[in-house]
Amino acid sequence: MRLATRSGVPGLLRARNHDKNPRNNVEVVTLTVGGNDIFGPVTAACLSGDTPECITAIGTAFAAFSVNYSAILAQLREAAGPDAAIVTMTYYNPLPYCYIGAANPAAATTLGDLVLEGATVPGLGPVGFNGLITAISHEYGATVADTFGTLGTGDFVGGSDCLHPNKSGHTKIATAFEEALTP
Repeated sequence: MRLATRSGVPGLLRARNHDKNPRNNVEVVTLTVGGNDIFGPVTAACLSGDTPECITAIGTAFAAFSVNYSAILAQLREAAGPDAAIVTMTYYNPLPYCYIGAANPAAATTLGDLVLEGATVPGLGPVGFNGLITAISHEYGATVADTFGTLGTGDFVGGSDCLHPNKSGHTKIATAFEEALTP
């Protein structure tokens, strides 16, 4: 989750957007998130239902994500300046389209929808990964490309890989970014 800071992106943005050459400016920054930090621990803890372990795993994963995502967006916004567009992405639900979905389609859909779009969970209240992404993005003046529900059968690598889109999946994600940038 700290890739943006380690890769030097804020330094590059700062150098280009704060020099005296306006043709050098970065006008659009896109930020996507992977599912490893959320889906790994949450899936392991929650496939058998909303147990106390599941609730704890969701709360822990969301708290860590919120801190890291806020830090990344703060650094990107400061470096890019107020005029650059920052476009972030909500997460799609890959679980129904991989081995988890093949084993238990209803649980995969329900778990993915719960974690991503949210539901009222005892002990946590309303939760949702995409709601966190949207709220934190808006705090830093970012536009959100909504990809939830846009990927489906045939849009993922497949097999035991429950997270990564293939070419058709990435094309749908790119379309969501394009639509977010088009007024």
